[in-house]
Amino acid sequence: MESHPLPKWTSTNMAFAGTHATRGYGYSMAIDCGKNTEVAKMLERSFKERPVSRVANHIKQVGFYTFCVALILLIIVFFLVSNDDSYIQVEMFITIMIALTPLYLPFIFFWGMTATRSAMQDTQCYARNLEATSTVGLTTVIVTDMTRTITKRLMQVTEILVEMELVNAEIANANDLGPRFTELIQASVLCNDAFIHSGNLGVSKAKKDMYGNYLDVALLRYGLFNLYDIKELRKSNETVANKTYSTADRVQVTVHRSYGANGKPKLILLMKGQCERVIRRCSTYAVRDEEHPLNDQLQVYIIKLSEGLLADGRHVRAFAYKELTDTLEMRRISRMYSDGGGGEYRDYVALKIFSLRFLGLIAIYHSPRSTIPKAVARCRSAGIKLVMATTHDPNRARAMAKEVGLMLPHLDDSDTERKLSKENRAYKPAEMVDMSEYAQEKDHHQLRYIEQLLVNHRDLVCANTTPEQFQWIVEACQHLGAVVSVIGGSIQDTPALTTASVGVARFGCAPICEYSADLILMDGSFASLTRAIAESRRLYENLKKAVVYCLATDSIWIISYLAFYALGFPLLFDIVDIIIVCVFVNLVPAMALLYEFQEEKLMLQKPKIYDDCIVNHRLIFVSHILLGTIESAAVFTVYIMFMVDRGFLPSNLVGLTILWHDESVNDLTDSYGQEWSSAERKQLDCQLSTICIMAIVVMQCTSLVLNKTARANLVAHGFGNWRLNLAALYLIVSCVVLWWLDSYCCLYLPGSRELNLGAFFYVIWPFVPLMVFLEGTRKYFLRLFPDSWIERTTMY
Repeated sequence: MESHPLPKWTSTNMAFAGTHATRGYGYSMAIDCGKNTEVAKMLERSFKERPVSRVANHIKQVGFYTFCVALILLIIVFFLVSNDDSYIQVEMFITIMIALTPLYLPFIFFWGMTATRSAMQDTQCYARNLEATSTVGLTTVIVTDMTRTITKRLMQVTEILVEMELVNAEIANANDLGPRFTELIQASVLCNDAFIHSGNLGVSKAKKDMYGNYLDVALLRYGLFNLYDIKELRKSNETVANKTYSTADRVQVTVHRSYGANGKPKLILLMKGQCERVIRRCSTYAVRDEEHPLNDQLQVYIIKLSEGLLADGRHVRAFAYKELTDTLEMRRISRMYSDGGGGEYRDYVALKIFSLRFLGLIAIYHSPRSTIPKAVARCRSAGIKLVMATTHDPNRARAMAKEVGLMLPHLDDSDTERKLSKENRAYKPAEMVDMSEYAQEKDHHQLRYIEQLLVNHRDLVCANTTPEQFQWIVEACQHLGAVVSVIGGSIQDTPALTTASVGVARFGCAPICEYSADLILMDGSFASLTRAIAESRRLYENLKKAVVYCLATDSIWIISYLAFYALGFPLLFDIVDIIIVCVFVNLVPAMALLYEFQEEKLMLQKPKIYDDCIVNHRLIFVSHILLGTIESAAVFTVYIMFMVDRGFLPSNLVGLTILWHDESVNDLTDSYGQEWSSAERKQLDCQLSTICIMAIVVMQCTSLVLNKTARANLVAHGFGNWRLNLAALYLIVSCVVLWWLDSYCCLYLPGSRELNLGAFFYVIWPFVPLMVFLEGTRKYFLRLFPDSWIERTTMY
């Protein structure tokens, strides 16, 4: 069988800078230093340039929109100033420039991302980087490892082979299986480096804290349930030698000193490890009280049984026993391991190594979390490609992929397409790839192979993946134009996390991995990331609703500018009016839209990677044309009716701008011959500002309620967003407060007339049902004719 060199990161005889020797002694040899070390190479890969975040792209889009508006207005101002020295026109253009600049958008972005981070935290996902709350929703590829992200935190014993009989570990007990079962469980507890933490007195067996690797902890916990007293067992079988398990030898050997019935000490050698390594050293096995020779046929049977368990994703450990009765063996053990001296495995197992007694097999399973299959199905429906890259062998990776739904169960991979039934034809199973087959290739060749695999297969399951290959998978996805989210937890995953669009780390992993991550999964579950993606997609949809709501008032400023300059209407909004509308009418209520519930199943839609524009032409059409035109008509109707009520007919308002704002003119006559002084006109301007802002508030309140949904029926969607209900009430109260404060702010002269609130609502009320009818009709046709020209034109 062809062998491949072990990666340096996983080799047990490899030490890095800062490695401490906790016991024993040994010799070391420096093989690399400086930039040639593995740590230096990892740091070099970690400082590669990251992709631009989604929020940065949105800010660029808004900045480009603002720049275009400002440039056009500056050109217009330049020509106007050169032709006319009137400061009123210059003031008007400066005001309209400020009004059309979306100064509120950064605040909406920040508030939306903050609210989304709080929502993600409720789903066990903490956002260290605020921009990641938006970027993660655009994810098209998720690259994840298998350990603890898809699997549970603890392993469990599932099958046991004792007396040549395979039994279910959940129903196995000493009363039915006899002393050989107890002997096997005792061996799994003694030949074990895990131990129970102190301070667990009174704690139930299932909740006791244990320290050690996951396999040893699973064996120790199973022994805790099946043995009377583990502490007394270990005390009566003192460990005098211990060779820990390593990837090179694949066995663990311990020697214990115990005392027989006659009080004489004896040494017991226990071996635990890979089935083939252990079984070849055994010569006998026991059934009940009889010991039988272990012939070649039985060895082949046990090895095939072990391979079957491995194919099902089990971790299999074989156990063997030997009592050291030879005087030479006892003397060697005593000499090498007395007084804390250190010794090597080959020194005390060199004699009679093939005379062990086979005890049995124990299969341990790292079962997946119960939420993972549903999360995998959600990713598939959301158009997200899944790549599971693990350091485990192909058998274990394949079994886990079948368990969580990445691969179809009970199907041979070579015949998958032929065996799929008609109802499963749409299901594209993941491809199983053994990355060790490409390990000997050059780096750029491996990167090319990975790109071909990503293009040709729906999902990928990569086994025997090295840290370099893990990062190359991420780089290949980005080279193909994908937005990649990477889940990692070890120090080797740090370069991939820093390279990815969104780096996701498990809570409690390596500190440098947490510091490099954008998101942290508090429960370490892959399912938490899918919930975070759903929250991020909801944020994006709600951001567009808030932007539509805010941009609707731009049409009012544009039409007022055209009326002021082209028709000469004396309608001038000052900067204070603009700030009141932008902050108190637009910004504050728009934040309530960010908390709106999703109207559609967002995880059934594909990522909008090619339509990732927060301000697109469809959004501008809806906000400026469909909504803005109705709001502008309402405001100007209120303006005209108010001026008619004060004595100025529309025909008299045309071309009145210069005389209206000339302070030296104190005898300006209206349509009925009444004279208006400069002070009276300023007073009338104050009332005009009040009543126009009241009209904007009423129409924006209607727009706020209608923007709860982009397509769905408003009544069916419901009014469960209490923040938006409160914002609508706030706008209604603001309208009444503006009317009430008008008499204190506008400084009436004796005999001046107050604003008539009843007449105001009488004039503006027809525009409210008109907006409701037109928006309701548009959404109805969007639902009735999906993918039609209406959707391509108005569905933002």
